[in-house]
Amino acid sequence: MQKPDDTSAGGCQALQAELAALRRKLAFYEALVEDLPMPVFAKDEHSRFCLFNRAYEKFFGARREDMLGRTVLELDFLSPEERERYQAEDTAHVGEVDEKHYHVSYATPQGLRHTLYWTRGIVSSLGEIGRVGVIVDISKERQLRIKLAQKIRELRDARAELQQLCRTDALTGLANRRPLDDMLEKCVAMARRHGHPFSLLMFDLDFFKRINDSYGHEQGDKTLQACAAVLRENTRREDLPARVGGEEFCILLPGTVLGNALGMAERIRLAVSRNIILPGGRAVTASLGVAQYQADESAEDLLRRADEALYRAKEGGRNRVCS
Repeated sequence: MQKPDDTSAGGCQALQAELAALRRKLAFYEALVEDLPMPVFAKDEHSRFCLFNRAYEKFFGARREDMLGRTVLELDFLSPEERERYQAEDTAHVGEVDEKHYHVSYATPQGLRHTLYWTRGIVSSLGEIGRVGVIVDISKERQLRIKLAQKIRELRDARAELQQLCRTDALTGLANRRPLDDMLEKCVAMARRHGHPFSLLMFDLDFFKRINDSYGHEQGDKTLQACAAVLRENTRREDLPARVGGEEFCILLPGTVLGNALGMAERIRLAVSRNIILPGGRAVTASLGVAQYQADESAEDLLRRADEALYRAKEGGRNRVCS
């Protein structure tokens, strides 16, 4: 009677133990893939689905039993154009190990989803080839980026509006003192460097306090706004009219010599008295002082001379132009 081969029995047990260990490891890897939160899939050398996880089923609203062994050409949830494009990509790159990733949008049961699509070819140790891919849903991130971009635009607009408000007189819409000072310094620099002439016109409305006292501050505000309208209608695009005080205005006139500045001042004086009429028919008048920039003087010197000319117009009886 032949005795059992202990060596053969031991070898069989070892193989069974190794096989059991491999099965446990395979089950573990399958569980890992199955429980991944993003859709994962794999295709064989003929571009047929051979694996995908629960997240893939949920994302596309598909069942694995309806998809395994099929190519993208047979997937109903893709458009005909998408099927052709993805099939051509699978066929061209199956087995290639170069990674590919790009953004793609899918119509899913949850609505349009924006994703990052990652894929690469695979080659097993036994020479089998295929393709594996992962789909990462970035819809929320995309929405956040859109909202962030919108907030940035709103912030930029608000900043621009704030800057505009900082440089604009709220009542009249004219420039305030800040842009006037900035442009005045530029004109001084151009005059010193290149000899470009420019002039400054300064004026205020005569007896403006009486308008507020007699007709109220609302009428006073309307009068100032009407004065601003006169300035816009009687200045050039390159000129800068500005409100620098209560009823005091300035106009910076680049490229303008004294004679032309005096002519503009006279037109403005007449326009004020003809167009700004108070209740009861009384006309509003203005006194104006004009000065042309002189060589090597500062911006403060020019402002002082224009203010002195305005003072002379008032002392001379108002409703007149002086230089």
